[in-house]
Amino acid sequence: MVTYFNLLFGVINVLVLLNYLFAGAVSSPLRPFVYFSLGLAGLISLVGMTFIYPYIARFDDGIMTTTKNTSLLILKHGKLSLLILLVAIIPVLLAILSPLLMVFSIYISAFIGFGLLTYLKSLLLLSIYKQY
Repeated sequence: MVTYFNLLFGVINVLVLLNYLFAGAVSSPLRPFVYFSLGLAGLISLVGMTFIYPYIARFDDGIMTTTKNTSLLILKHGKLSLLILLVAIIPVLLAILSPLLMVFSIYISAFIGFGLLTYLKSLLLLSIYKQY
């Protein structure tokens, strides 16, 4: 089942990336809407990936049940979902803001960042999944 979701999210993310690369060809008035839509699709994919793999590890359900239950968990625990999304996005935002913050973000991420972010996300996800 993990392979199915790897392929699904791989296709979704490649399509979002390719559309982002070719969005420059869109006429000028529609371009911000296209970029916003692609960003939203990427964020939805990121939240889906963050929730689906721990769900697969914790529960033994079919593909449709996993998809449905994960979607319901994301919607039911909206505030924690947004917090998990922020934990995942903060290093990227720091890297985008300025070159100095980019170097700082890379330095921190290399030594403590990835482990710390994963630990924070796992604590938040455990607080959700322990209820079930």
